[in-house]
Amino acid sequence: NTKKYYGLVPGATKRLLHGFNITCTNFDTDAKGEPTTVYCTIDFENKEKIKKGFLHWVSGETTTFTCNLYSKLFTAEYPGEEGKGNKVDYLTQLNPKSLDVRRGAIISKSVAQAMKAGEHYQFERLGFFYVDPSTSKGKLVINRTMELSSGKKK
Repeated sequence: NTKKYYGLVPGATKRLLHGFNITCTNFDTDAKGEPTTVYCTIDFENKEKIKKGFLHWVSGETTTFTCNLYSKLFTAEYPGEEGKGNKVDYLTQLNPKSLDVRRGAIISKSVAQAMKAGEHYQFERLGFFYVDPSTSKGKLVINRTMELSSGKKK
């Protein structure tokens, strides 16, 4: 565990979302050093919540997809204005991080096969998504259209 990583490591106990606490005991890697199998014990009795949140997980057969994470297009609340009504070129307020493309995201194969271009979904704790029209058999593309509010004032 580090300040930026709260996933499974040997000896760490985590809670599966809608599940139980598990403790990682070991893992196998491929030739590149990427984890292929994670070995865990499960505690059916302990219902104590782990302070660092829950692990989202996908069970069964999986496939990958491309996820376009769209966020706010502008860095200013009122594009073209700055401070107390001062006019500025709105193009200087474009958010360079308004699109984050994630290739290789993992999804349950049965869910991916059921998704059709043009359909809308809410992914728990992540936001609202739209299946891109460029989606074709074996090439799923999903766009986040709205993030969920964090409940924190920024």
